[in-house]
Amino acid sequence: MDNLSGVQANSLGSSSEITKSTSQNDAAKNALGLSMDDFLKILATSMSNPSMTGDGDSNSSGTDYISQMAQFATLQELNNMSTMMNNSLLLGQQQQAFNLMGKDVTVVDEQGNEKQGRVDKVNFTGGIAKLTVNGTEYEMGAIKEVREPKD
Repeated sequence: MDNLSGVQANSLGSSSEITKSTSQNDAAKNALGLSMDDFLKILATSMSNPSMTGDGDSNSSGTDYISQMAQFATLQELNNMSTMMNNSLLLGQQQQAFNLMGKDVTVVDEQGNEKQGRVDKVNFTGGIAKLTVNGTEYEMGAIKEVREPKD
């Protein structure tokens, strides 16, 4: 199996592109339900038992397997990129929330009423920024206007 994965990794490029850190592999496994190690085990079993493919073709080309592994690696990378982008967006929102501290704002409550006040506090629930204005908590999307304080 180790030989097989080494050959496949060399066929695709550097082994660092294929073999990810344990945390990235675990994240991909959680999201996809299948890790690269699981995929390689299935691939090795499929190659050693061609009848398992169900198509009766025992002469499957090795490039089919390489192609499947490349697709799987691409899917893992897309999942990793998605996670990184989500984290980046949350970080950006947190920075925006911190910049609103002490500013006067107009917010729209759930009933559509506008309320004015100063941002007294910023807290985060699950990474999502919430602003406290006049003792009431609002999401960032509730802000209609931001002004410098007149004091």
